[in-house]
Amino acid sequence: PWDEVRCGKCLSTENEDKMILCDMCDAGYHLECAEPKLKKIPEGDWFCDDCHRMISCETKRRKKKAVMAEDRNF
Repeated sequence: PWDEVRCGKCLSTENEDKMILCDMCDAGYHLECAEPKLKKIPEGDWFCDDCHRMISCETKRRKKKAVMAEDRNF
């Protein structure tokens, strides 16, 4: 069925109770398939490795722009 969540790493649809969904892209991962591996579902937002990298890159880009803008003001 289309409503089954497939793990982004092992591609299994089994053990949905041990899966976590990325808060950004809704990709599902078993706790043991997540990077890094998780022992339990964390509190708050959780992002898959791809989305975490994208967020990190965007944060670095924003910081760099802020530093460059600050340098221009001197």
